Amino acid sequence: MREVFSEWYYPDDEVIAHIVTEGTIALDANALLDLYRVGAGRRQEILTALEKIGDRLFVPYQAAYEYQKNRTSALHDAQNTFDRVAEDLQKAAEDTLDTALKPIRDQAVRNEIREAFTGSFEAFKSKYAELRANHILDLKEARTNDPVRDELDRIASGPRLGKKPSAQSLQERREEAQKRIDEGRPPGNADAKNKADATGDYLVWAELLEHAKNANRPILFVTNDSKKGDWFSTVHGRIMGPLPELVAEMAGASPGHSYHQVMLDSLLWLTNKYINTKVSEDTIRTLRELKEITALRSAKQLTARQAALVAKLIAEASSSNDNNLRKLEKRLIAHAMEGITISSDEDEPRDVEIAMRFAQEEA
Repeated sequence: MREVFSEWYYPDDEVIAHIVTEGTIALDANALLDLYRVGAGRRQEILTALEKIGDRLFVPYQAAYEYQKNRTSALHDAQNTFDRVAEDLQKAAEDTLDTALKPIRDQAVRNEIREAFTGSFEAFKSKYAELRANHILDLKEARTNDPVRDELDRIASGPRLGKKPSAQSLQERREEAQKRIDEGRPPGNADAKNKADATGDYLVWAELLEHAKNANRPILFVTNDSKKGDWFSTVHGRIMGPLPELVAEMAGASPGHSYHQVMLDSLLWLTNKYINTKVSEDTIRTLRELKEITALRSAKQLTARQAALVAKLIAEASSSNDNNLRKLEKRLIAHAMEGITISSDEDEPRDVEIAMRFAQEEA
């Protein structure tokens, strides 16, 4: 059956190794935009790994266009998320502290606890500002001086960047994209209900098909677009591989060559294994967790168990014991930040991650 239904057979380790070491590795815009969502050290690891791919790296013109179009939004989102964390943490801490202090009748003790907590929180905010300066690109400055884009300009240039299609070719591709959307054919058909112009995915796909015809080698497409169902085949939420119909279509464009898809974290795991890149496990894990991060938990989202824990610690701290006050601070910060990933260079203090681990270990 394999000769007839080859698109239903997922590549084994030997085929994957061949694709990674010999094939074109094409990047979608969302993979490039992830560079703004990690810290400086992790960002450099990723860029170094991409550079090591060399001339086998390929960024479709449409993917590069979508990167440029969404770059400032990605910068803003990363900066805004980081900026909101300290504010939301302080609000969550103060609201919970106010509630938990009510049972303590001695006003002097209450004031002492509040002053001690406020002082320690100010130290945290100072360190947090330092982390922001070191790892988050400022939108105002990066609007014209973006070190990520500078690196991508260098890495994805010449034959590594797809050519801009002519007006006629672009129109033909858009018409084909709309036809496929109307017929429910991937990729891009899942965007029809959410986007006014849902042709972008097919425009990328058309370039990949064209590239495959000329490159005469396998293709690995790196996209984080895994949730819509028009790129990846999934079973009970688990990604199995590219949709069989995409594999079949690519086989028609490039007979005898394999096609596969992975997300950015998986690409870096594979390049570590097969071409000796040096991306840390922490960086790969951070990219994987990015897919699950939604938003910072606010004070209203603190669970009853968390509030009870804070109240218990404040009661223990009523003796003005500094150790208990520090424990209270770390636990409150950790619980308020549950669900947020903040990365930093391996050689720098990781106060927030330490606090989160502290909470998990002590709970």
